[in-house]
Amino acid sequence: MSFHTSVVTRKGQITIPADLRRELGITIGDQIDFERDGDRIRLEKRSGSIVDRIFGIGRPYAQIPPLDPAEEGRLYEEAVAEENWADLEQQRRDWERENGRDSTASV
Repeated sequence: MSFHTSVVTRKGQITIPADLRRELGITIGDQIDFERDGDRIRLEKRSGSIVDRIFGIGRPYAQIPPLDPAEEGRLYEEAVAEENWADLEQQRRDWERENGRDSTASV
């Protein structure tokens, strides 16, 4: 067990000593949990769930303006049509294989 002292600032902030941050792998942006136990405070690095770890991952894309509803609808319909076409092609290949037809032969 090691002993360190830190001063509380006017804003109520404290500094975690550099050697402790290195040893515990605490980096900029990490969340620290504070647990009160009587007159003691225990600090613990939050390991975080997958949700905590990826929260905010899409922020760089927040600057991209949203699509207008008509364009969004057109893109959605295009994606659905492509997916349906791929499904139909797979069904055709499956049918040809089951019925002894060569899907690569010329018509």
